[in-house]
Amino acid sequence: MLLGRILAILSLLCALAVTAIGLWRGDGWGIGLGAFSTCSAVVTVTVVWRARRR
Repeated sequence: MLLGRILAILSLLCALAVTAIGLWRGDGWGIGLGAFSTCSAVVTVTVVWRARRR
C-alpha cells in the first residue's frame, strides 16, 4: 500500500508540473493535458488513501 501512495503522489506532482509548464509556455495543449492529468491524479490519490482506511 505504501508503494501505491508514493506512486499516486508522484502522479499528482507530475500532473501539476505539466500544468505549470503549459501555463508558463502559454500552450493550450499542455494546459488541457495538465488539467486532465491533475483531475485523474486527484481521483487516484483519493482512492488510494481511502483504500488504506478500510
